[in-house]
Amino acid sequence: MPNVIVAVIHPGCFRTVQEYGFYGAGFLTGGEHRNAPETDYLAFYITHPTSAVTHYARVRYRQLNVPEADTHGWYNRDENTDPNSKFEEHPWIHTAYYIENLLVLPRPIHHNGYIMRFGRKITTLDRLLNAHIVADLFP
Repeated sequence: MPNVIVAVIHPGCFRTVQEYGFYGAGFLTGGEHRNAPETDYLAFYITHPTSAVTHYARVRYRQLNVPEADTHGWYNRDENTDPNSKFEEHPWIHTAYYIENLLVLPRPIHHNGYIMRFGRKITTLDRLLNAHIVADLFP
């Protein structure tokens, strides 16, 4: 069964996913960046105001140790950022997941009291496609 990383993401970073087909999983320099898991799919839990898993995509490939300068301004993209501005590097190293065919789920998967904090959790594609609430993803 294909596995899925469910990533918690704010709307500014989700725009980067939509525009570039790129999701950056950041880890502090010297941290566990080499342990960023391989996965078949990514799903996206978009934070406020959406608060739901709304999209998923197949992962084309994963790249380790991507410097901040190569992440399309990943951590500096929000509604207050000039998209043409340069960003400063900081001590983050990323695992870059490059995706294809970003798809909208048939229905949003709302949290219904299940708290999704910043980070990532793993589930299966079957659970993702059949879930009604976020708790269904992680029994």
